[in-house]
Amino acid sequence: MEYPTGYHSLDKLAHQNDTQKLVVLCLSSLQDISEYFGKQDDEFLQKHFGHIIVQGGYIIQDSSIKPDLKAMNNSFHPEAAATFTDRLHTLGIPSDAWGKEVAVAAGLDLSIFKELDGPVRKHLNWKLPRQLYGFYWDALNKPFKPHLDKAWLLETHMRIDKTNPAFQTMIAEPLSFGKFVDQTKLPAYDACAAMGALGDPFLRRLGILENTQEISDQSYRMFGESPDNLGGVNPENLNFALRVFLKGSIKASYENASKLISGRITWFVPSYETTLESYKKKLPYLRGNAHDKTEDGTERGIKKDKFGKPIQGIEDEGPPYELLFQEEMLQQQTINMESLIIDDAPRNGD
Repeated sequence: MEYPTGYHSLDKLAHQNDTQKLVVLCLSSLQDISEYFGKQDDEFLQKHFGHIIVQGGYIIQDSSIKPDLKAMNNSFHPEAAATFTDRLHTLGIPSDAWGKEVAVAAGLDLSIFKELDGPVRKHLNWKLPRQLYGFYWDALNKPFKPHLDKAWLLETHMRIDKTNPAFQTMIAEPLSFGKFVDQTKLPAYDACAAMGALGDPFLRRLGILENTQEISDQSYRMFGESPDNLGGVNPENLNFALRVFLKGSIKASYENASKLISGRITWFVPSYETTLESYKKKLPYLRGNAHDKTEDGTERGIKKDKFGKPIQGIEDEGPPYELLFQEEMLQQQTINMESLIIDDAPRNGD
């Protein structure tokens, strides 16, 4: 089944409604959004779009907005980000951006997975430990992403501030995967923005918005400009609401999710072309060359895509994450994984 692009979804929504302006939530489709807003005439956009909510970030200066290129989605495609924010400002379409710092502050601890049910829980409990292990292993071993290091792991995933005395202690000490899992907080980036689409009155009743100006008084709002400025968001109440909505939506979609997941999701089977032994032999070389970077921080001799992201490791071999993960599970029998039920999903070959 092919799903419509973001461009065609926006166009369909706009043409289906001629009586009311749309409130649109845009997630992870910056290129489509930018292309659509760049091709439509001013009158059409002003007639059909009343409020845009995005996950990401922009900088508000003198009542105008510019893309925050430190936000990951903007850095992937800065031209699209600039086009989109410029159109919003030119046309005067109100917009809210929900950024990283809100999601980090309202991060979900892994106990939420004890409370989920059905096929979604089954899949997430299989997938999440492996995804976390990828973040963990890259930050401690892999030199291809110098900014995603141990400090990033402590700040973003474990929510330990650099000013906390424990931060420097943990930087200096070995970090086990078990401790990382036990203290990890999941930033629900898209879910925070989706919550923002519910509207101010609803968010105020839930205690999520505090001391925030009404939309009519402020065209552009940035929630999560910095850890010290969340734009009036109460992260504890946002966290509680996210947990309730997550559990409720999974329970409500139990039957349909079961059909979709059983028919479309296949369990990952690792490639054994790169063996664990052969990759371990390369690790001293990879770690030894972690400093081999140009002055602007980019790495030498590594293949990259058009956005500058590394495609594969040295000699076209990436780390065999599944094999590394399985070895970790065998060696670390004392890992506190009680909130992640990893034994109720199919194993490779099942």
